[in-house]
Amino acid sequence: AKGAADLLRPTLHRIFREPMSSGNVKQRECVAVWLCSFLRYCGPAITPELDHVQQALSILLADPSSLTRECASRGLLYAWNLGGED
Repeated sequence: AKGAADLLRPTLHRIFREPMSSGNVKQRECVAVWLCSFLRYCGPAITPELDHVQQALSILLADPSSLTRECASRGLLYAWNLGGED
């Protein structure tokens, strides 16, 4: 059986590859919400991809959308807390 990390990996890689580079504000908002949710509710399962997630959230902090910036900020807080559990 696949673990939670194995199930999250393809979804995260698709997010990093497609919507992150999109010029579409709504797609980047969705990315920020999803990453924040993954960090908050999937916890340790996302740890193997934590560096990539933090990098993506850092990029989203400069987005023109206030929703994207807010979710990115909260996501980085969750990532920081998750990374501190080691």
